[in-house]
Amino acid sequence: MLMSQPLPPDGSLFFLWMQLNDADRMIAGGKGWNLARLARQGFQVPSGGVLTAAAYHLFVDQHGICPQLNNLTNSGDETLISLSADVRRIFLELPLPERVSTALDVAIKELHSFPLVVRSSAVDEDSSRASFAGIYRSFLNVIDRTALEVAIRECWASAWSPRAVTYRRRLGVATHNTAMAVVIMRMVEEVVPSFASGVAFSCDPSSGREDRVFISANFGLGETVVRGGADPDSFLVDVGFHAPRQRVVEHYIGRKERVSLPDQRGGVREESVEFSHRVTLDDAHILILTRLILRVAFALGYDEEHQDVEWAWDGQRFWILQSRPVTVLPNHTYKSLEKQSVLWSNGNIRDSLPITFTPLLWSLVKTPINSVLETLFIYAGVSNCPGINRVKLHRGRGYFNVSVMQWENFNFFGISPKQFNLLIGGHQGEIATPVKLSIPTALRRLRANLRIGMTLRGIRKKINKIFEDTIGETEDWRLRSWQNETDALLGRSLGETLSMFEKRREVLLILGTGAASFMLLVALLERFLPGEGAGLARSLLVDGRATSSEHGLRLAELAELAIHEPQARLLLEQDASRWKELPEDSLFRRGMTSFLEDFGHRAVYELDLRQPRWREDPSWLLETIRGMMSDSIGMETIRRRQEASRAAWHKVATRIPFLLRSVVRFLVGQAIHEAAQREMAKSVLVRF
Repeated sequence: MLMSQPLPPDGSLFFLWMQLNDADRMIAGGKGWNLARLARQGFQVPSGGVLTAAAYHLFVDQHGICPQLNNLTNSGDETLISLSADVRRIFLELPLPERVSTALDVAIKELHSFPLVVRSSAVDEDSSRASFAGIYRSFLNVIDRTALEVAIRECWASAWSPRAVTYRRRLGVATHNTAMAVVIMRMVEEVVPSFASGVAFSCDPSSGREDRVFISANFGLGETVVRGGADPDSFLVDVGFHAPRQRVVEHYIGRKERVSLPDQRGGVREESVEFSHRVTLDDAHILILTRLILRVAFALGYDEEHQDVEWAWDGQRFWILQSRPVTVLPNHTYKSLEKQSVLWSNGNIRDSLPITFTPLLWSLVKTPINSVLETLFIYAGVSNCPGINRVKLHRGRGYFNVSVMQWENFNFFGISPKQFNLLIGGHQGEIATPVKLSIPTALRRLRANLRIGMTLRGIRKKINKIFEDTIGETEDWRLRSWQNETDALLGRSLGETLSMFEKRREVLLILGTGAASFMLLVALLERFLPGEGAGLARSLLVDGRATSSEHGLRLAELAELAIHEPQARLLLEQDASRWKELPEDSLFRRGMTSFLEDFGHRAVYELDLRQPRWREDPSWLLETIRGMMSDSIGMETIRRRQEASRAAWHKVATRIPFLLRSVVRFLVGQAIHEAAQREMAKSVLVRF
């Protein structure tokens, strides 16, 4: 049963873009809602607005045609075409309600002039579930009031075409929610010889690669591209998952044998043109359009839903004419995973950032995450599948593609899915892997592991010098005055910062391989103590300063200083924020100052740029120090860990063969050393 929609409280039926808000999808329809959101965020959208779905309901209710629409919905396929023709005739012949006519007068007045574009905007289209691409009607170059009314009626009627009804049935879209708003907006400025238009995807729709943008273009209006009326130019742009350094990787210069142009009598006409070698967009404009498409995708899909965008270039600037989610995208992955379910996990991410990501935060965080995940393959000299997205957002939170990561670690390095899960934490499932190991695969793994091992051995010897150089570079940036710099210089500086992930890959390798010895230790212990390997390995690493990062131990030392310095202790208990008022010879004040010099760039959930650095707000540190001063529970925790460590070493002495005990001790020492370097690598990364 079709349901009517109540009219807006003020009785308005037409709203301009800026008068709509994020809650107005059900009155503006999918297309109108998306355009309004883009216009409100500052994108170049032609002036326009929406004749709301309430106008459609007003027409349906006034003429009592719900029974006919219900009959159409419930009809069999054999009668669908004839009934649809009857419904279309009703929409075209019955008079418009007076309030709808008044709303059209308002639209014409607000938009100042003809020609106009009229597009269907159903409330059930352009969603993450159903796009309805090409199902509903659109009209270009509408040049008078009569043509405007006809176009609106045709848009309404298109909700009940055989194609639309069949599409809704196939997707299981509820018919009682069907309603049609109508987008009314100005045509883009006069078509000039350089005018081009087309469609663009924030992904590669044919391969499923999410690190590429696909653009299709022709001269004139976009109808020949959208409807397939000509062979257009197409471009593929590599945008990567790293720093924004887009490059055009594929050009296809189409025949462009037909162009669509505005007709003086209204509507559009198609003209045949000679075979054209002239390209619609040069590389510079392709990259400008690419960045625009990525911004649209982030604005509407928040990096979770790719967008299918219609655009136009008027010779001076790009316009966004329409945008809808990409609802079907091939799974771009390794052949061995094509028939397996994709496993996603927020294990590890939820520990460091258990929050929803802001657009700014995610646009920066995903760069180092992807760089860290790919650095291992670069140093190992293995050919991984290009263009795989290993980390994505879901409802604003980060998730790893564990299927891909398990396969890569198994295929290239021989690390089983179970071992990999232990490394990243969480409770994710495991992919299916081949049981038999071929000789070529074994040799490839051996070569990759030897190469990584030798590379790491060399890097670990010089990594402290790399850390020092990197810290110096970031301190120079931090202390630099940026207030009077130009936008161009700021942009270049940001690019230099992001290029760190290419220049300082040694830091990323240390960060991504800091658990290698720990995993070997777990595997060795598991061999002789099944089911206990991971727990025992953690207990063996309890060795005084080795169990915590240095800043944790430094805080404990500050707490010890405060306990034996009455003035500092009193100040911390009464008002810790006044610690700088302590005398200059105060050991606590000196220690706190030194701590902030070394660790002031860090913070709780420090990858979140919204969190103040400790040098900006040390209140969390001071509260922690105060707690340490009287924390009997903390001391008890340390005591239990030390007991667990002694018990673990006893098991090593009694259950591990004598010749392998020295190997255990060596791996424990290496694991402690690697953990310390990994912590420093993270600290350096946070500085950027």
